Amino acid sequence: MARTNVYRYATEHEQYSDPDARDRIAGWFDPDAATAFGAETVWNGHNRVDINAGEHRHHVLYRTHGGRWVLHTWSQWEGSRPTYEFVDEETAREWLIKNEHDDAVAEHFGPLDEEAGPNLGGRPEIGPAINIRFPAETIARLDALAAAHDWTRAGLIRRYVEEGLKSESWA
Repeated sequence: MARTNVYRYATEHEQYSDPDARDRIAGWFDPDAATAFGAETVWNGHNRVDINAGEHRHHVLYRTHGGRWVLHTWSQWEGSRPTYEFVDEETAREWLIKNEHDDAVAEHFGPLDEEAGPNLGGRPEIGPAINIRFPAETIARLDALAAAHDWTRAGLIRRYVEEGLKSESWA
């Protein structure tokens, strides 16, 4: 196991306001047991650069064996240090979309809509978002049933919960 520490980095404000503020270990993970997603690059007229971090900085996003997201940032600049920090699901999803890892987005967050953007008006918010973890087999069954009825996974789960709340026979 090649353990890599993940930190909660002190913000600039914390470093200036508290002389004892320092980076703290938030956890660790094994990069050899994780799935790594490389960053997309673009030509800037001189070099290929990371679309997330720009010149001289680079990113890799990891999905750990335990299901957490870790963002690794590093640079070629002398004196800079690599960083590893946990990121939330929304940040990971955006990063994967921006870097065109559509298969990973579909696997971990559900399929992308065919189109998205302000011209569509967006879908109306139904309520506050909640995160629920299911075993992979359950997600596969939900996705198959949702596809068979041309529903979204979230729509199917909402229907099941609504019906369960109506009957209350299992409660």
